[in-house]
Formats: sequence, C-alpha cells, structure tokens
Amino acid sequence: MPGNDRLSRVRLPGLIESVPAPVWELIQDSITEGEEWQTKALRWYLRGLPVDQAIYKIKVDYEISSNAIRARN
Repeated sequence: MPGNDRLSRVRLPGLIESVPAPVWELIQDSITEGEEWQTKALRWYLRGLPVDQAIYKIKVDYEISSNAIRARN
C-alpha cells in the first residue's frame, strides 16, 4: 500500500539527489529487481531506516510480492 507522506510523490531522480552517493550506489548494487524497488528503498532510507535495513525490507517485500503473483497464476 503506497505511503501518504511527501516522499511518496518524489520520483527517482529527486530521491537520488537527496542521498549520499555511496548510499545510492549500495542500493543500486543490492537491489537488481528494478528501479521501482530501488525507489522504494531510497524512500525508506529517507524515512529513517538505515540503508541495510531499507535494502532488507525491499528484498522481503519483493519476495512477498513475487510469491503472491505466482500463487495467483
């Protein structure tokens, strides 16, 4: 379910500008499932999660989403 805070409306380029380069590089290297998931990780980082926890959260969310889609098919 999408969030309702100011970060929910910020697109990827704006999020990238808001974080230190090493954070973006780590997210890019760690989340290979696509820009949508990288965007979500950046938002969670900017909401206050440490980068490793933001990456872990998105990996878990992606797995849950993938499993739900597979279960429907």
